[in-house]
Amino acid sequence: MGKRQIRENNMGQKRNKRSIGSRRNFYVLAGILILGAALALVLTRTGDSRIMYSDDCVWRQEVPSMMQFTYYDIAEWEEKLPDSGKLKNSDVAELLQQLHLEEYISAPDDRGNISRAEWFAIYEQIVSILDDRETVRRSHVLLLSWEEGAVVTNEGSLSVSEFFAGQKEKYLEPMHTYELYIQEDRLLGIVSRDSEEVVIPNGYITSSGDGELRFLSGNQILAIPADIQEDLAGVVADISVQKGSVTRIGKKEEKITGKLLSVSDSHMEIAGYGQVALDPALKLYSLQGEVREASMDQLILENMDITFVVAEGQVSAILLEQSAVMENIRVLLLSDGSIFRSDVSITSDVPLVVEHHQNAETLGANTIITASAMPDAFQESWLAVRPAEGDAPLYLSDAQGNRISLGYSGTLEVRQYPEGFAVVNVVDLETYVKGVLTSEVPSDFGFEALCAQAVCARSYGYKQLAGSGYSQYGAHVDDSVNYQVYNKQEPSEQALQAADATKGEVLSFQGEIIETYYYSTSFGHTGDYQAWNLEPGAYGYLVGDWLRSTPAEVDLSDEASFAAYIQQPDPECYEQNIRYFRWNTVLHPQDVQDQLLQTIRSRKKIQPDAIHYYSKDLTQELDSPSGLGTLENIAVGARNASGVILELQMWYENGMVQVTSEYNIRAILGTAASDVNYQDGSSGSVTLLPSAYISITKLEDGNYQVYGGGYGHGIGMSQNGANQLAGQGWKYRDILNFFYRGTEISSCLLE
Repeated sequence: MGKRQIRENNMGQKRNKRSIGSRRNFYVLAGILILGAALALVLTRTGDSRIMYSDDCVWRQEVPSMMQFTYYDIAEWEEKLPDSGKLKNSDVAELLQQLHLEEYISAPDDRGNISRAEWFAIYEQIVSILDDRETVRRSHVLLLSWEEGAVVTNEGSLSVSEFFAGQKEKYLEPMHTYELYIQEDRLLGIVSRDSEEVVIPNGYITSSGDGELRFLSGNQILAIPADIQEDLAGVVADISVQKGSVTRIGKKEEKITGKLLSVSDSHMEIAGYGQVALDPALKLYSLQGEVREASMDQLILENMDITFVVAEGQVSAILLEQSAVMENIRVLLLSDGSIFRSDVSITSDVPLVVEHHQNAETLGANTIITASAMPDAFQESWLAVRPAEGDAPLYLSDAQGNRISLGYSGTLEVRQYPEGFAVVNVVDLETYVKGVLTSEVPSDFGFEALCAQAVCARSYGYKQLAGSGYSQYGAHVDDSVNYQVYNKQEPSEQALQAADATKGEVLSFQGEIIETYYYSTSFGHTGDYQAWNLEPGAYGYLVGDWLRSTPAEVDLSDEASFAAYIQQPDPECYEQNIRYFRWNTVLHPQDVQDQLLQTIRSRKKIQPDAIHYYSKDLTQELDSPSGLGTLENIAVGARNASGVILELQMWYENGMVQVTSEYNIRAILGTAASDVNYQDGSSGSVTLLPSAYISITKLEDGNYQVYGGGYGHGIGMSQNGANQLAGQGWKYRDILNFFYRGTEISSCLLE
């Protein structure tokens, strides 16, 4: 029989034996009891003035928060431990019984209060047994401040229980150190206070003196008592705190300044210094205007002079004192789609300067520089090759000097990795645009279409400078369709003129330079942001519209209407004569079920939120497609007003795979596609459907007839559409405004 039941039985016996007294006394007594109960509830919920943190005891009200990682939540534990007051050894024994741990953990025998140290020795055992996923951790932190329902520490914000929030500074006082039990971002329990120093690594000191040290941490300025006479403003330091005061300051005063060339999880490559290891507690601070913490995505490769604070051979902090000047773009040169090459040779018609680490050597014209022949160059750094004078082209070659590429302007950098060598072309943005133009569109495009493409190429490239998609390899972009095709065709004279005519021009939307997505050919209508599950906000310039002399009276979101439209030519459309305007294929999914599941898993890994597995009745989401069984049907789940499939449903005997985003749909269905037949009579094999603007019809033999239109993702500018508009007299600014609504042309050049 539990204590609560014993108490209730005892109270019942007392009521049965109660003598008859005056009714007035009874009501007085009842009123006192009710008032006392209400007061007790208020004290329990909103903060009892008698309750304060103590090493000598643990309060019962603390325990529900500590135990929320177990089978029951806080509310359930509050029901199991309803009384207030100090936790007793006998309470611990009862709690262990409720957790069925009495055989594994010994409880104290006496009935007195349990100390905090004694309780947490037992709690540690409870955690070790019940927390099989190891989600609970023990950590020393510095408490910085309180916020609504949470405390802010040097390790981040932690939500707290109603009890802790009610007690506030009685339990958790800012600028003091605590040893806590934490689960994810929740505070479970307080082990001790001020027992150890807490070190805040790489804090940025804003000022010192007057008995205080002020430094930036967690994007707020902290002021902690400190006996410091010297001026430490602008110093990065490891700051130790205990008992509400600064106890030690480990200054880090060595600084190096240079451009960031590459960054990985463990190292940064700095121009002139080579590879430097990263402090696991690396901090970034922006010193432009008000001092604030910055994030890694604010680092710009190549185009920013950065101050690095170094200690013990590691970058401890990064100080961003200047804005980036976007001049050069770093292009990773792929080899048959691969980042890595077994070897690299470079040559030129002019003398070359070869640099590695802090060494530089000038070699004669037509010298063949081969990476594998220079192993010492890659021990600490990279190999960089540039013309000794001017901007003569550099060529990739074989070991005998036979050229295997077009010429590259700027510098070629070679880095060595366990998988092989990687090559990066460092080139100014305007030269890059010229290398993109006729690699992306035919040289016989109209001049205005080339100008529109030049603005798109420049805008897209500029936008990628802040992204550093290949930062671990020292590059912003690669030279393939992953970004923009670069330097695969010699620029025509007209393309060079188009680049020069639009020099520095980029497209902006709501004051921000945009990603000017473009593609080859439309099916007669452009797409919009929905095809990629984007939110309209920053992508509101991606609006679908007809590429046709007059809008067609067709509801493209309706399956029957779309199917009827896509199966017929449309002489009103500007791109009606383009090869990819209409096409068809047949899917044979039954023949490639294993390959289909492999593609589905692969795309799920890349875009986990775009592909989901469901049970047959759609009530349960599954972790894997392994048990789905045989494919029974493929159907369109949703289509938008621009005609693109928003959701593809693949029905199996034991469930359904839901696929969203146009590329995933094209990749998965492409796995089962036979040759694609284009409207000019040609055909070819594919692994990726030309577009997701398709209709799907199941045939009697279990295969699927697909009719489609267009080539590419269909979002933004159709390159062939732009050329057709140029042929009708449209100027490039009008073309751009048609495909990117509400944008304006601005300059990315410095005044």
